[in-house]
Amino acid sequence: MVERAATQVSPTAIRGTLGSLNQLMICIGILVALLVNVAIPVTDWRTMFMIGAVPAVVLFGGEPHMSDCHVIIPNQAIHAAICPPSAQ
Repeated sequence: MVERAATQVSPTAIRGTLGSLNQLMICIGILVALLVNVAIPVTDWRTMFMIGAVPAVVLFGGEPHMSDCHVIIPNQAIHAAICPPSAQ
């Protein structure tokens, strides 16, 4: 979903780059998770769970402040015509 939204609002010249960076960051995140799993002993599974919960809590806290309309339009009149009233 994020990749689709990012490519829709990005300039044509960098669309492919943004899509590739999104996939690269996902792979790096998986690698970091594996390295943390190696660094923290198996008996400290609660610590690993809490470290993994931090990004989820941050995203959950920031989600109410995000707009429902992912279109970024500088003109407020056009923005009001395209996006639903709840997204403004």
